[in-house]
Amino acid sequence: MKNIPTGTVGTIQELKVSVDLLGKGFQVFRALSPSSFCDLLIYKDGNFFDLEVRTAHKYPGTGKLCFPKKSIKGKYLALVIDNEIIYQPDFLRTGRRGEG
Repeated sequence: MKNIPTGTVGTIQELKVSVDLLGKGFQVFRALSPSSFCDLLIYKDGNFFDLEVRTAHKYPGTGKLCFPKKSIKGKYLALVIDNEIIYQPDFLRTGRRGEG
């Protein structure tokens, strides 16, 4: 996303993740302040997940993920790579906190 301010890129990534999770049946709540403890708070089947959204890149050849690790506030990560989203740890597999 060339020539787009980093704050705007972050907002776009948060909205991509929100749409993905809404489509998977989660309720999604977005922080109104950049000082909040997470970017998104999501809920499904009695479980809440605090999610930090980061723009990521894969190293060519190795496929190793690269993303900013400074100031990660949420327990769970959503890494956005172009049009792919990787959740760490993968709470989508079980739908439960602390598993996956």
